[in-house]
Amino acid sequence: METSPKVFQLKIKLCGITPMIWRRIQMLSDDTFGDLHWVIQKAMGWDNDHMHDFTIKNIETGKKDRLVEKFEDRDDDEDEKDEDLIHLDQYFSLKNKKPATFMILVTAGNTKLP
Repeated sequence: METSPKVFQLKIKLCGITPMIWRRIQMLSDDTFGDLHWVIQKAMGWDNDHMHDFTIKNIETGKKDRLVEKFEDRDDDEDEKDEDLIHLDQYFSLKNKKPATFMILVTAGNTKLP
């Protein structure tokens, strides 16, 4: 019997900005980090003009994983995972007492995504 996806509530904060700019969003546990990227873009009023990647601690290995948007012109790196294949519940859990944290790095400059 399949279980229904859970709802995660996330607080997204921009670092290094005063006053603090943040958004609270809700995502389903079976959404991908690619889905999360698009929701962040819309919530912040951004236009997806720059490259980005997620860095998040892997709860199984204790190491930081890098999740990226894969596209044809991007060189493959063994240490990178495709954000469109990784579901939020692979990193976030409702059982954790401490909130999970992650960082999304947006590359500044004139790097336009395809």
